[in-house]
Amino acid sequence: MCAARVSQSFSKLWKKAHDNPTEFTAWTTLLDLVEKQVILIYYGDIFQQNIDHARKAFESFFQHFPYCYGYWKKWADMEKRKGDKERSLEVYMAGVKAIPLSVDLWTAYLDAAMECYHGHEEYETKMRR
Repeated sequence: MCAARVSQSFSKLWKKAHDNPTEFTAWTTLLDLVEKQVILIYYGDIFQQNIDHARKAFESFFQHFPYCYGYWKKWADMEKRKGDKERSLEVYMAGVKAIPLSVDLWTAYLDAAMECYHGHEEYETKMRR
């Protein structure tokens, strides 16, 4: 998929979601698109553009639907797949702050934190955050 098509698809779905911010399906369609684009394209400027689009879409989605724990996990998993475990943990932390009673989200966060910090000198300090 070329950069122009990536931007065009994103822009179309972005506008649809923002024109009616309470339409859940518009948001999930947008998130599905950006997640697939990040998975499929791992090179150069297009990759960075897709990551930026994905982050922008997830951040905006959570302004309207902060309690959708599955999407917090999707975002964190996307960050981890691209190799940014620290950012993945930041997403999980934001998720557990938004939904402090989500056992599934806490479990995913703690698993990711143990994977990220296990073996580091500050392991215990980081895990107590």
